[in-house]
Amino acid sequence: MSPAVPSHITRVTTMLQFPNLPNAPGPIEVEALVDTGADVNFIDRDFLILNGVQPLKLKHPIPLAMVDSSRNVSVTHVVRLPVCFDRFKEELTFCVFPLKGYQTILGMPFLKQFDPDLDFRRGGIASFPYTPEEEPPLPEVPAIAFVSARQFRKDLAEAGQYGLLAATATISPTPTMTTTELPAQYADFADVFATAEMRGLPPRRPFDHRIELTDPNAPLPNSKPYKHSPAELEALWEYLNRAQATGEIVRSSSPARSSVLFVKKKDGSLRVCIDYRALNKITKKNRTPLPLIPELLDRLREAKYFARIDLADAYKQLRMAEGSEYLTAFGTRFGSFEYQVMPFGLCNAPATFQSLINTTFHDMVDQFVVAYLDDILIFSRTLEEHEDNVRKVLARLRKEQLYAKLEKCDFLATSVEFLGYIVSADGIAMDPKKIDAILAWPTPRNVKDTLSFLGFCNFYRQFIRNYSGIAAPLTRLTRKDVPFVWDATAEESFQALKHAFTTADILRHCDPRLPYLLETDASDYAYGAVLSQEFEDGLRPVAFYSKKFTPAELNYSIHNKELLSIVRAFEHWRDYLEGAQHKVRVITDHQPLMYFNTKRVLDRQQARWSVSLSRFDFSIEHRPGVKSGKPDALSRRSDHALTDADATEERVLNLFAAQLWQLESLSHETIRLAQQSDDHSRSLADRLRKDTAATGEKDYKLDPKGLIRWRGRLYVPDTGELRLRIMEENHNAPMAGHPGQTGTWELVRRHFYWPGQRVDINRFVGSCPTCARAKNARAKPAGLLKPIPPPERPWETVTLDFITSLPDSNGHTAILVMVDPLSKMAKFEPCGNDIDAPTLAECFVRRVVSQFGIPRALISDRGPQFTSHFWRSLTARLGTSLNLSTAFRPQVDGQTEIVNGWLGQYLRSFSCYQQDDWCDLLPLAEFAYNTSVHSTTGVSPFFAMYGFDPRGGDEATVPLLKPGDRRFTHHDALAKADKLRSLHEFLRRQIAIAQDIHKRYYDRRRTSPPQFKEGDLVYLDARNIRASRPSRKLSPKHLGPFPVDKVVRPDVYRLRLPPTMRIHPVFDVQLLKPVAANPYPGRVLREPEPEIVDGEEMWEVEAITDSRWFGRGRQREVRYHVRWRGFGPEYDTWEPAANVEGSGDLVSDFHTRHPSKPRPRPLP
Repeated sequence: MSPAVPSHITRVTTMLQFPNLPNAPGPIEVEALVDTGADVNFIDRDFLILNGVQPLKLKHPIPLAMVDSSRNVSVTHVVRLPVCFDRFKEELTFCVFPLKGYQTILGMPFLKQFDPDLDFRRGGIASFPYTPEEEPPLPEVPAIAFVSARQFRKDLAEAGQYGLLAATATISPTPTMTTTELPAQYADFADVFATAEMRGLPPRRPFDHRIELTDPNAPLPNSKPYKHSPAELEALWEYLNRAQATGEIVRSSSPARSSVLFVKKKDGSLRVCIDYRALNKITKKNRTPLPLIPELLDRLREAKYFARIDLADAYKQLRMAEGSEYLTAFGTRFGSFEYQVMPFGLCNAPATFQSLINTTFHDMVDQFVVAYLDDILIFSRTLEEHEDNVRKVLARLRKEQLYAKLEKCDFLATSVEFLGYIVSADGIAMDPKKIDAILAWPTPRNVKDTLSFLGFCNFYRQFIRNYSGIAAPLTRLTRKDVPFVWDATAEESFQALKHAFTTADILRHCDPRLPYLLETDASDYAYGAVLSQEFEDGLRPVAFYSKKFTPAELNYSIHNKELLSIVRAFEHWRDYLEGAQHKVRVITDHQPLMYFNTKRVLDRQQARWSVSLSRFDFSIEHRPGVKSGKPDALSRRSDHALTDADATEERVLNLFAAQLWQLESLSHETIRLAQQSDDHSRSLADRLRKDTAATGEKDYKLDPKGLIRWRGRLYVPDTGELRLRIMEENHNAPMAGHPGQTGTWELVRRHFYWPGQRVDINRFVGSCPTCARAKNARAKPAGLLKPIPPPERPWETVTLDFITSLPDSNGHTAILVMVDPLSKMAKFEPCGNDIDAPTLAECFVRRVVSQFGIPRALISDRGPQFTSHFWRSLTARLGTSLNLSTAFRPQVDGQTEIVNGWLGQYLRSFSCYQQDDWCDLLPLAEFAYNTSVHSTTGVSPFFAMYGFDPRGGDEATVPLLKPGDRRFTHHDALAKADKLRSLHEFLRRQIAIAQDIHKRYYDRRRTSPPQFKEGDLVYLDARNIRASRPSRKLSPKHLGPFPVDKVVRPDVYRLRLPPTMRIHPVFDVQLLKPVAANPYPGRVLREPEPEIVDGEEMWEVEAITDSRWFGRGRQREVRYHVRWRGFGPEYDTWEPAANVEGSGDLVSDFHTRHPSKPRPRPLP
């Protein structure tokens, strides 16, 4: 079977034989692909597992570059195996990788070593000119035996070569351990540093961890196991065996069950974690305070010698209390297990462990020991005293059966890092790591870099004496009329500001009694964080942190980058935040993260991070991007920006040609096993061998390998999810490209066959959520026309809309258009683009209410003027209903849209070259429109309103309706044209007739709308929605799916949108598409990333409306009243001057119009 490949690519294969694999009954022959684009040889991981071969794990995984440019896979294992080919038997080294379609791929190492002649015409290897070098014969294998000392002395007297390996016997079966890093004076305490295998279970103690539930009758967590990759299953199997051997876990029949997750360690291996989020939610919180770090540090003032001991696997040195073990149960495919020791991830674990430490060292604490969780610091004034103190601590650890990790301990130190501080004989200093993000700030290279640095410093200017004077040289460089020249004065100012952050005036020592505020932000290439606390004199920073993303992390989505910045900040400041007395407030400008703690569905990466965060008590709050300057500046430092060198930092392996055959996907072996396990296939194969196949089976044949084929294509039996897997890989894979129903069927039918194949593929593609979101709908739009019934009287209903962004004319830049749907009369009023609701109301009362009375209903779009609280309150007070159009459905207000088109044509025809006289033309335009015959009614709007046409020029006033006029079929209307009531009835009938004609033409291009009910899932057309993605061309065509929240009308629905989509949730049916049911239960559907609509970084200043002084004394500052674009007045905010620096033109315009209003003081 040969997969379809491009015509310019030729596949070359050869046969390899593996002579002696552990689980194989004999030699195994496989077809190998020869790939000139592969840097190494590859072998299929499943093939090794099936045949019992154990590969060697690499210390550092090697990233793998695929043909589709994906960089999220790595080679983690290698293996060296003997192989036979042609006349050779050689050992080859293979990288282990899950291949598709072949068991092995022979890359450049094979080609360079054996230099085969490739036959591209036949797609094979013609010959091997390689001749192996002759190797000298190996000497006779020496004999190895256990001998006594007497026998060895006797053997030495004889001729020959002998070697002796001597071993000392020991009575104890416990393995010994090395003490090469343990100082000699403490060598007798080597057992305190025993490994986990040597320790066994910890003893029972009064501090065994007990889990108390907030409600004993609450349902226990019962999470479904996550799906794991083969590598994860291998790591899980190893962990379960190891943990059962040490007694940490036992098999369980508990009704509770949590899920297993994996976190990648720095060396690339996997750490097993349990997702205890659901259990923590129903657990009573233990608020036992952790030690106050300032008080701990006070004890160290006069010490000169230090030792730091770090306990190994600290939490696992405590037992679970009897009766609480069942709550820690977790489920795997290998069974359920529960912990006998305290596992990682339980919310009260820090408090329990600190209680154990406090009691263990109760007589030493504050004398020569301070301890914070698993960090124990021993301090002394003299060397002799210090050695004695260390021995006392080690002895106490031995007595209590607590164990330390030798490689993380420090002995006989004069300076040591402890809890974020550097402790030495000279005193206590701030850890430079806390301010690395500031001190490492690179020298600005341009105005943008300078503004970024000053923007960050500005948040702390009130704590820096003479800030304006220090920063003046840098501020001067940001002015438009000053060339950017970085001189000695600027460098001195830059260094002085950085140094200011190292002083206590800005950076404070943390106080655990106060709540923590954690602010984070992520840019495209880095993340930053600021940890602060509210002291008596205001919010002060405790530490700063920023770091570049790794090459792999650069590929994360925006959502995951923002989440990763929170995870890294908690990990970096674990000493402060784990076990904090108050809930940590996390501030982010990424609104979807607010719901991370309550989100039920997480991808595997987010779930792993969730486990890491489960030991912290925190809440996430949203702050718009325009207000998140501190972490934003750290994450956007110029030295963090991507460079060309970043693309070549990683060593990668190329696997090129192998990916071109991905669509073949399944090996013959997989198909053979499926056919052998299927009763129908076995019966069919028997009939084919005996040549007794039925008439309908004449197209089935057995190939030389015993596989059933139908017209040359492999027959796929209906076993397991094999057919589903074939459809997924021929539709979802990057090399397939999500083709349509016919395209997917053509890909599958090239190689595979089963009855009903086309129907299955149509159902599969029709229910593909990715296609539904990414592709344009080809069918006729749904939704028939439902005209608005004509009103009973003129101006009983009024439609309103704006024509905006016109050239300035007499101070006006927009036109308010008001139309009566019955008479078709229109009113045109000039106004400004930024007209507010009160001005709109005044205009409406003057032009409509004062002449025609209060209307019963208003129809408008969803502009901020109409959605504002003021306008809603006004219409409610007047007793008028406000009917806003559904989101992105201008046809609802089609009457005004038609008038807008006519008015635009009129103004284009008569305005001058400068286009600044359109305001003077509006009265004439209004007259011309209202006296023109309307195609729907057959009369002018003026006649429809008053029963006569106005005089124009020297014309006499003549009614437009003449007896016998054939345009009108209702004779009563012609006879009573002078009576307005009859006229209005006539107009309503004419409008109804026109609407009916228009509906017939409109509905020809439409289909009957689908009927949705509450709870149904639908996709939303994204054509009118402005999201945060960089390019609309590559954005999904549909968003969702979203549930229907309410049926407003049969053709209008309200959707339950996520908080990240700040748009009106009511939509016309033509913008909705039903979600096809998934007919395949085993199908894995990829969750779409959350769309950000009018969310973070979408706040744009529209106008500055006021300025005012805030605060007193040195903290006094000017703030501006800001109107945000796209939002009503109720969203206005007062912003510091620094937050509107990017809107300098608006600020200048404001002060030009209001010179007496306060403005920031100029810099000296």
